[in-house]
Amino acid sequence: SGERLAHLEHHRHNINALAWSPDGQFFVSGSRDETVQIWKPDGERVIGMHTTGQITSLAYAPDASSFASAGHYSSTGEVWQSGTGALLFALEGHRTRLRCVAYSADSQWIASGDQAGVIVIHDAHTGQPVFWLEGSHGEDQAMAFSPDGQTLAVGTDRGRIELWNMEDRSYEGTIEAHTGGVTSLVYSRDGSLLISSGGDGVIRLWDAQTDKKIRSL
Repeated sequence: SGERLAHLEHHRHNINALAWSPDGQFFVSGSRDETVQIWKPDGERVIGMHTTGQITSLAYAPDASSFASAGHYSSTGEVWQSGTGALLFALEGHRTRLRCVAYSADSQWIASGDQAGVIVIHDAHTGQPVFWLEGSHGEDQAMAFSPDGQTLAVGTDRGRIELWNMEDRSYEGTIEAHTGGVTSLVYSRDGSLLISSGGDGVIRLWDAQTDKKIRSL
């Protein structure tokens, strides 16, 4: 119906990221105030945690056990226990500011991207870096794993979507997607579509098999 159900206030600066737990039990918010807040669906605040950076990205594990945060002014991200906010471990391996983070669909990997275009793939259970993907052109601003886990799509500040093959850890190619930076990426549940939004005010739908544009909104 579009009726407002709750009005939530606690952050003291811009709220830059939101994420629902896949089981629907919680949602989390991240802010420039260097905190992450955990909420129940009715709007009740559960707990808040201080972070190492100004949060720009949040991602929930598909198994709903944990969520990851990453943000400006820190080269380290964090992984938190769902519901309690207990810090499980840090995401390390970067040398400059983090910008984005994503879980693989099987909850085995966490990808993090930074201002220099370096991507680190971490073990999602320990946070340890498994391998690095380098060669990105521009600052990483958004990322998403395909549902089958075969591809990692990374959006940059130069309007490109860069595609990585996760099986052999190779660079697959680039989609020239937007005239402004790519601000968000999401795959459809069946993996047939990749959807991007950009600083140019446009949402675009891409065929995930051919990389051809289907529609602009």
